[in-house]
Amino acid sequence: MEIFETWFDIREESSDTENVLLFLSELPLKFRIITNKSNSNFLLQLKISESESISVESFLAALEEASRILIQNLETIRKQLYLDGYRRRFESRLSQVGFTNRSLRLKAATLNFHWRRVRRRVGDAVDSIIDFSNNPIVRVLRRFLEYLNSILGSLTKVIPGVEAIKEIKEILESFLGIADD
Repeated sequence: MEIFETWFDIREESSDTENVLLFLSELPLKFRIITNKSNSNFLLQLKISESESISVESFLAALEEASRILIQNLETIRKQLYLDGYRRRFESRLSQVGFTNRSLRLKAATLNFHWRRVRRRVGDAVDSIIDFSNNPIVRVLRRFLEYLNSILGSLTKVIPGVEAIKEIKEILESFLGIADD
């Protein structure tokens, strides 16, 4: 499995605001990568459950739409950061939900810790995949997605468009139940 090592990189040379915006801007690609058939069986599980309203095509279209919504909102925020007072207000809002300084670094480290557990469970073999129907993998993946949900839930209070990508995460999470059946 060729996949990224971390989900939330903190660049020490960047501001907390820039780190949060970078994390969010990378989410759509990371969701595409972990749902890609070479990295997981998510699309296969989706196809097995296919109906008129649930399909691989509808999921991929929803992912693209959520990605577009999030990226457009992030671009708007980046432009507004140069306006007088906006950056200070935005950073204050990030601080209020715990996305600055040590708290931000702890959140990023915790998310990355849970992701490393997923990677260890999946293994490093070239043909290893994230198996949405394998109970041991599902347990650690569920923990990872729960923590990602917590992060995204906080950021929805500050950044428009995060809710759209959070819904994609929830679709992924809903298919973890296949292993419980």
